[in-house]
Amino acid sequence: MTDDVALWDRLAALLPEAEARQVRDCWNIGEQEAGLGLLVSGVLTHSSGTGDLRS
Repeated sequence: MTDDVALWDRLAALLPEAEARQVRDCWNIGEQEAGLGLLVSGVLTHSSGTGDLRS
């Protein structure tokens, strides 16, 4: 479980702070699907060649 939270936090950090906070808030209240939607939407919107997200 802790690994999941850390991973979501790292992914959310790819977004501007306000959007990252929304993703984290979704995760914290158990709305992972909504958080995933926000995360994907945000990454696609703000993507400028992020490269390998695993690093």
